[in-house]
Amino acid sequence: MFGKLQEIKNKDDFVGFLRAMSEDFVNAPEEWANGDIPSFLEAMAAWVEDRSGSPFDDTDYNKTDYNAIARVIYMGKLYE
Repeated sequence: MFGKLQEIKNKDDFVGFLRAMSEDFVNAPEEWANGDIPSFLEAMAAWVEDRSGSPFDDTDYNKTDYNAIARVIYMGKLYE
């Protein structure tokens, strides 16, 4: 999965990554530290808080479109 993460360059790559993540959860649940939605979301929040303060993180958090990310996550709750 980490290799796929490194390859995301556009919307189609991102959609493919999300589908691959879903398949990975089904096929290898033992590799997931967070096996339910609340744990998964809390881990995401904790990682952003922790990693964004690291001098080794190369993400530009001032250029991240947080609204777009939030909409994607939220619509996963509603969209069928």
